Amino acid sequence: MAFLVVSNDIFTRMQAYKTMDITTSSRQKMKFNFLDKIQEKVDSIRWDRASKITKVLDTIIYFATDRGYSFFGRETLARKCQVSLRTVDKAIKVLKDSDEAVVAYRQNPKGNSCKTPIILLKRHKHFSYWSNLLNLECEVECEEGNAETPDETSAEELKKIATSTLPTLKSFNNTSLDELDDSYVPSYINQEFVKAAAPFFHANKIYQLWLKVLIAYRNSNVDAPLDTLMETVIKSFKETIFLHKQGKIKKTFDGYFYRLLEAELSVIKRRENRYRLPNWLDF
Repeated sequence: MAFLVVSNDIFTRMQAYKTMDITTSSRQKMKFNFLDKIQEKVDSIRWDRASKITKVLDTIIYFATDRGYSFFGRETLARKCQVSLRTVDKAIKVLKDSDEAVVAYRQNPKGNSCKTPIILLKRHKHFSYWSNLLNLECEVECEEGNAETPDETSAEELKKIATSTLPTLKSFNNTSLDELDDSYVPSYINQEFVKAAAPFFHANKIYQLWLKVLIAYRNSNVDAPLDTLMETVIKSFKETIFLHKQGKIKKTFDGYFYRLLEAELSVIKRRENRYRLPNWLDF
């Protein structure tokens, strides 16, 4: 039996994707709709006696409603729902059996094993995006063996599989990733940003900096589309370059760029909020 492994780079891109702007009541409604579909399709469980499994499903699905997936670790779910790991595993199996969700596993950042489950809801608005991303860039087949979920003991097997199946640019013509110029940067990265960064960085570094942009944008909750904010992004980048050349950045270039952009975006967010305030003189 095979399962999907999401690499750390792909998971970072998933985290940077902006969440849906929906109310708590709307999320609750979505959650109940998903739960109803799952209960309709899985008739092997006496749902009136499966309150613990339902509690785990409730937690997983609610936290997946804003972006289309959740990524609680098994231990975290067990602690949060006050249930056993066995109950968590049963709930994840129910999601698989219902065919209403795709269960993937995040690659362990500290090794070559895969551990944390990532639950993607098929009926969610964002599912087509996640489906394209995973199918094209990070689908890896691993043998589960006798375990229902992967654990640290699968590290050696996963290392062999990942080494042979994960796409790596280094394997082509013995060219390392850090030797690729800006023409190899993925097309989804804003070209204005690529143009500004190209004189200073190779393709992989530009990609890493763009991930910082996406994370800062997502955390800012700014309403304006990112493409309309490129002047601010590039301004922050150029200021960071200037200060780096002057030797005034004490820590990392990436960290300084992120914090500067974060500050600029917070100003834009405050400006957006100010325009939303009612003008009491009109009343």
